[in-house]
Amino acid sequence: MTGEVIETAIIEVEADLKSFNKDLSSAKKQADMLGNKIAVAMGDAVIGGRSLEQIFRNLALDISKGFLQAGLAPLQQIVSGGVSNLAQNMVSSLLGTTGPITPFAKGGVI
Repeated sequence: MTGEVIETAIIEVEADLKSFNKDLSSAKKQADMLGNKIAVAMGDAVIGGRSLEQIFRNLALDISKGFLQAGLAPLQQIVSGGVSNLAQNMVSSLLGTTGPITPFAKGGVI
């Protein structure tokens, strides 16, 4: 392998990192919250005289709730969007309109 020439290449990459940065920010926020919960739990153990078993049990429950809420957030968005669309369609059906209500120039609706 002696005497082998390795050429370098420069490749320009363009990427939209908005979504990545948003996810990274969310992960940082979650990590900060976890660190805060652990610090509070340790403070409760030292100052409050609680048993470590109780502290860690409560900490595990808090973390589990956070993961569950994060996991169910997309489902919540789907359900709330569906309910909103359903209500909008029902109002449109009752009023006999197919689109958004358009106001008249003097404040009436058609």
